Amino acid sequence: MALDAFNEFKSKWSAKYHLVVKSWENNWTNLTTFLAYPLEIRKLIYTTNIIESFNASLRKYTKNKKSSQLMMQH
Repeated sequence: MALDAFNEFKSKWSAKYHLVVKSWENNWTNLTTFLAYPLEIRKLIYTTNIIESFNASLRKYTKNKKSSQLMMQH
């Protein structure tokens, strides 16, 4: 299914995004390793990435907030 979807993308967009298509072709094995896992495991991996992204955003916001508060005190 992934290969079919890629081929559809490739036929539609390869003229405009030829470097992306070439990169995906050259790295297909690495890019599709994720798909070898059962759906339940893929969902966990995907969810973990969302949580990590949120935590990074939260850390960035709270770090800037602390810096702003310190500057206001001086």
